[in-house]
Amino acid sequence: MGRHVENHTCLFFILAFLFCFVSGEYKASVDDDSDDESKAVTRMEAENSLFQYIADPAIYQRLTVPRGEDGAVTVHHALFLNRILDVDVERQVLTVDAWQRWTWPDARLGELLGAANIDKLEVPVDLLWIPDIILYNSAGNPDNVYHVKARVSNDGNVTYLHPAHVQSFCSMPDAFSKNEILSCKLLFGSWVYDSSTLKLSADDHAQLDLFADFDREWALVDTTCAHFELNRYSVAVYTLNLNKK
Repeated sequence: MGRHVENHTCLFFILAFLFCFVSGEYKASVDDDSDDESKAVTRMEAENSLFQYIADPAIYQRLTVPRGEDGAVTVHHALFLNRILDVDVERQVLTVDAWQRWTWPDARLGELLGAANIDKLEVPVDLLWIPDIILYNSAGNPDNVYHVKARVSNDGNVTYLHPAHVQSFCSMPDAFSKNEILSCKLLFGSWVYDSSTLKLSADDHAQLDLFADFDREWALVDTTCAHFELNRYSVAVYTLNLNKK
């Protein structure tokens, strides 16, 4: 009888211990979920406040160029080629499918994100100052602004990645021999700001990570890029070298 009572007592303590342990784990899980929800709400409130600040001209003026210490803003231009769409010898026009990525510093935005303890934020470009970079030798619509979002980081860097259906004039002979090289240039630069206000930098070639060689007539041999000053404007010139298959 005594052993029977003793066994029941041990079982009671074991069950009591398991109940306390499971209850504690459940409470900890609930507390963790509550903390996550609280952090998400706090983040959302901070982002909402940031959007209001950025949209307020008294706090952030999107018409003002974010100049650096030298009085100019430096914009890094990158071109990502997807594929050659058309080489129109009759119209002397090259058409390519691509992406453009513009990166520049805006210390005002960095200060706002830093004060809100937000590391990065995707912001509609309609709320931001953005460079007015266009394709100078465009054979189509020169408007390169797509109303998507740019990524702003708390160090003040803004990254704007957008698609670009590029049509450019290119001098072409009436006929090509096989393996003859055709060189076409894409000339990018600001429409309004000269180099005292906007300076353009670029890599030494176009990015080909996403390039797909679908064209049956033309093959992309290589690309180069140079950035320099032309008639007081800072420009980036990409050269696309093609040959006829």
